[in-house]
Parts: sequence; structure tokens; C-alpha cells
Amino acid sequence: MREQVIDYIVAAPLQRYNFSRELPYTENGAPLHLKNPLTIYVDQEDFQQNSLFRTLGDTTIDIVTTTVSVIFSNDAKNTPNNYGGLVSYLLKAKNIAGGFNDAQGTISTEIVDDLQVTNIELVYTKIA
Repeated sequence: MREQVIDYIVAAPLQRYNFSRELPYTENGAPLHLKNPLTIYVDQEDFQQNSLFRTLGDTTIDIVTTTVSVIFSNDAKNTPNNYGGLVSYLLKAKNIAGGFNDAQGTISTEIVDDLQVTNIELVYTKIA
């Protein structure tokens, strides 16, 4: 899913924002999304598999959840003009993949020093 989200973001109307294929790791004690404002990062996929129920023939029906986080920061006082449009575009990434029973997108923001940090969590769920 990470690669599909990356492909979706590459086609985004980024304007002042940049995109990095790097993972949002910490370099010299500072997360890259704080060190490089206006750069969008996509984290590794997180997988969870939970048993829903077991059939009489010992077949297990599972719920598989894949979560991908998109994170970026910008100046909290001077938010770029396209911030709202970009966030809306990124939230629509929940619709890019078929084969899932449910897809959700949530957004959270926080202020760190003078930066507004935006984290968009895309959650894809299927029954397997």
C-alpha cells in the first residue's frame, strides 16, 4: 500500500510542498518532517491481523488491517494557500486501492515549536 500511496502523492498538486520517498525517520535527534518543513513523507505500512471467527472445518476468517501514515509540517503562522486542498487530496488516498471492505482516512494536527505537524492516517481493512 505504501507504494500506491506514494504514486498517488506524486500526482498531487503539491505547489509549495515537496515529496520525499524517504521514511520519516529521525536524523541527529530530529524527525525529518520537522527538520524539512513542507516535505511530505510516507511511513512504512503497519499490518494487523485479528481472527474474526473459526469455521467448523478449522478455517479461520481474519480481519486484516493495513495502516499507512502520511506526515508533513509547515510554518504554523504562515500556512501555505494550498494546505486545505492538499489535505483533502491526501485524505482521498483511502480510495486508491480496491479489494478492501473498508477504507478510512483521519487527520490530526499538532503544533511543535513553530511548526504545524499534520499526520494523515490511512486505514485499509479487508476480511480474509
